[in-house]
Amino acid sequence: MSILFYLFSFFTAAIHSAQPQPTTCACSRMADSLVLVKLFESTNGANWSIKWNFNQGMDNWYGINLDGIGCVRNLSLSDNNLTGNIPPELGLLSNLKVLNLFNNHLTGIIPISLGGLNQLEELNLENNQLTGTIPSSFLGLTALKQASFSDNNLSGNFPLVLTDITT
Repeated sequence: MSILFYLFSFFTAAIHSAQPQPTTCACSRMADSLVLVKLFESTNGANWSIKWNFNQGMDNWYGINLDGIGCVRNLSLSDNNLTGNIPPELGLLSNLKVLNLFNNHLTGIIPISLGGLNQLEELNLENNQLTGTIPSSFLGLTALKQASFSDNNLSGNFPLVLTDITT
């Protein structure tokens, strides 16, 4: 009977190891590029000071820095004449560590979805015309080390977790 158990265990392990294993990366280069196109469209990209050339790979786009697997790590488009709303799709950039959109003409609310950017370390949205409150979803931004929201039209309370970081 122990031989049967051994053979069963062997075949079960062999079958399991032959199965494709799930990847640990939640991002993909294609998905990230579509999010960036949405940002371009939502913020009047045709009138940006420095525009993206969609005939080039996104690793050549102004203000974009990719990680080793081709996903967006840094998005820095400060002082680039962005107008309009921050699209909620930015919350899908799961490998994003730096988001700098300061000194533009962004309006509307700060998307709740940005609170899901678990790897975000730096967020600068200062000197725009953003309204509403800082979303309570930002309480989940445990990697955040620096945040700036000054010179906007924000109201309400500042989430307490953000008072422990450099602002």
